[in-house]
Amino acid sequence: MFFDLLSKAKEMNILVGLRTNNMEFEESIIGFVHTLNDKIVILQEIDQYGKKEGLTSINLNDIVNVDYNDRYQKRLLCVYLNQKSLRSGKKISVFGTHDKLTEIISDCIQNKTLIKLLFTNNNYATGVPISMDSSNILIQSIGWEGDDDGLSAYSFSEIIGLQYNSIEEQIISLLYQNNKMFYDF
Repeated sequence: MFFDLLSKAKEMNILVGLRTNNMEFEESIIGFVHTLNDKIVILQEIDQYGKKEGLTSINLNDIVNVDYNDRYQKRLLCVYLNQKSLRSGKKISVFGTHDKLTEIISDCIQNKTLIKLLFTNNNYATGVPISMDSSNILIQSIGWEGDDDGLSAYSFSEIIGLQYNSIEEQIISLLYQNNKMFYDF
């Protein structure tokens, strides 16, 4: 069955995830089937940012699990296919007081720019800012998979900075814009 799935994935040029008996359950190697024969599969690995990492050879006898066309792989394929739209070196990080952040957040509200709010407790929240007042900011929360996570309000007293336009935010925006592709409704 593994051979047949891998053969079909190679033919259709879709991503697969493989787990071997040497890996933890939550680990997998994700990529395109580059080479397949009755003994080995060679994957063109794709990293979490949709970039090619190199070739990995796996003995077919070591495979314990094959994931095929799941939502994560669909998302990763979307990122891979849109690599040219992602721009590295564009990240903007700003740390400071409410007054310093207000002007930047106003621009982000107007431009509907996805931001990452950075908090005093080393946590963060990602989303598109909708409005703010003298004490709080309201964002349309968007998860790392590009899914709508509802509205969230945060106190400026807990915010130490913000970040936007990094590859991470660009990928989340891309996935959010294409999120209907990842579900079968």
